[in-house]
Amino acid sequence: METLKALNQIVVSLVEIAGMALLLVLAFLLVAALALLPLGLLGWLLVWLWGLL
Repeated sequence: METLKALNQIVVSLVEIAGMALLLVLAFLLVAALALLPLGLLGWLLVWLWGLL
């Protein structure tokens, strides 16, 4: 029974670590997306202008 409790504790801590890592990755992706958004819009604008020519 004690081993089950220990395993449960390990699983819970792993899930918490995974959740924190996921949040960090999502935050990083959000920041990257916001940073690249102007570049992306500029690229789309250039493509659109090129299409008009």
